[in-house]
Amino acid sequence: MRLVSTMVTIPFVWLLLFAFLGQASAQESGGEADQPVPLAAEKMQPTSAELEQACDEGYAESCYKLGYLHYDGDGEAPDKARAAQLFGQACDGGIAIGCSGLGFLYEKGEGVEQDTARAVRLFEQACDGSTAIGCYNLGNIYRDGQGVKQDKARAAQLYGQACEGGHTKGCSNLAALFETGEGVAQDKVRAAQVYGQACDGGDTVGCFNLGLMQYKRESLAENKTRAAQLFGQACDGGLAQGCSSLGLLYYNGEGVALNKGRAAQLYGKACDGGVVQGCYNLGHLYRMGEGVEQDKARAAQLYGQACDGGDAEGCSNLGFLYQKGEGVEQNKARAAQLYEMACNGGAAISCFTLAAFYDDGEGIAQNRALAAQLYGRACDGDFADGCFNLGIMYGTGEGVAKSKVQAFAFWRKALQLDPNHEDAKLNLKANGQSH
Repeated sequence: MRLVSTMVTIPFVWLLLFAFLGQASAQESGGEADQPVPLAAEKMQPTSAELEQACDEGYAESCYKLGYLHYDGDGEAPDKARAAQLFGQACDGGIAIGCSGLGFLYEKGEGVEQDTARAVRLFEQACDGSTAIGCYNLGNIYRDGQGVKQDKARAAQLYGQACEGGHTKGCSNLAALFETGEGVAQDKVRAAQVYGQACDGGDTVGCFNLGLMQYKRESLAENKTRAAQLFGQACDGGLAQGCSSLGLLYYNGEGVALNKGRAAQLYGKACDGGVVQGCYNLGHLYRMGEGVEQDKARAAQLYGQACDGGDAEGCSNLGFLYQKGEGVEQNKARAAQLYEMACNGGAAISCFTLAAFYDDGEGIAQNRALAAQLYGRACDGDFADGCFNLGIMYGTGEGVAKSKVQAFAFWRKALQLDPNHEDAKLNLKANGQSH
C-alpha cells in the first residue's frame, strides 16, 4: 500500500461560539411541583396568635394562612411538620389550596413521610376545587410519570386547566406540548399563542420560548428584533438562558445593533445565573479580546466554569490553553485530561486531539492502540480527520491489524464527511481506488 500523505495533525483551535439559539428546544417552566403560596394580602395582616385562634374556631382559611407562615418561617425557622398539619386542616375544611400545599409536602417528603400517591390524590382534590396550582402540579406528575403511569394527554388537560385559572407556568408547559406534539396534536401556531399568554402573564420561560420560535421562524414571520425583545424580557425576569441568547444576538448583530461589549455583559449575567454556555461564550470573548480587554487567564477561568458545568467545549478550550500555555502554565498532561473529559462529553474534535497525544506520546505515554480507538470515536462523531488518521493506522498497521480494506473504507468515510478532504483523495487515488 502506498501512502501519499501522513497523519493529519492540526492545532486545536475552537473559536465558534456556542450556538444556543440554534440548538435550544422549548424550555419547560418547571419539572417540580410549585411550592405553597400565600393567599392575597389583607389590609390588616392578622398575627400568628389571631390566626391560631381563628383556625381553632374552625376558620379553615386561617389554618392555611397559619400553615403558610410555618412553611415559610416568617422570620423564624420553618416548621414543615406543623405546616402539614395546618394545610391538612384547611384541606379538610374545604380550602382547596390547602390540599395543594399538603400535596407538595407529601411529594417532597417535607414535614411528612414522602408519599407520591397521597400527593397525587391531594393535587387532584385541589384541582377539582379549581385551584390552578394543584392542576399544574398534577400535570407535572402525569407528564413525568412520577408515581402514576405517564400520560401526556392528561398532563395537557391539566396544564390547560391551570392556564385557564391564571397559572402562567401551566400556560408555558401546555405550549411546550403543543410545540412538540406530545399529548396533543402538534400545533405551533397554538403554541406561540399560549407562550404569548404566559409571557404576558409574567412567565419568563414563555417569553424565552416565544422568542426562540420567532428566531427560528416557526409558525411566525421572521422577526429577530421581536426575538431580542422577548429574550430581554426573559433576562430581565431572571431567566439566565434569556440573557445568554440575547448576548448571542448582540454578538452577531441579529435583531439588534452589533455590540460585543453588551454581549459580554449579558454572557456574564448568564454565567452568574448558572448557564454554562454563557461562561463559555464569555470565555471566548476574553480569549479573543472581543468586546472586552483580552485576558487569557480570565478565559481559562470561564472555560473551567463551563467545563465544571458539563460543557464539553469548555473542557476542550481549557485543554487547548493548557496545551499551549496560554493564560495558564503549560501542562500537557492536564490538557490530555481535559480533552478526555471533552471527548467523553461528545466533542469529537477532542477525541481526535487526544488521539494525537497518544499517537505522538505528547504529555502522556505513547499508546498507538488507544490512539486508534480515539480516532475511531472522532470518526464516529463525524470528524473527518479522525476517519482519515484511522485509515492511515490501518494502512501502516500501527495500533491496529494492517488492513487495506479498512484503510480504504475510512478514507472514503472521510470524504463522505468532507468532500474536499484532499489527503483522503490522494491516498485513494494512489492506491487505484475510486472515491
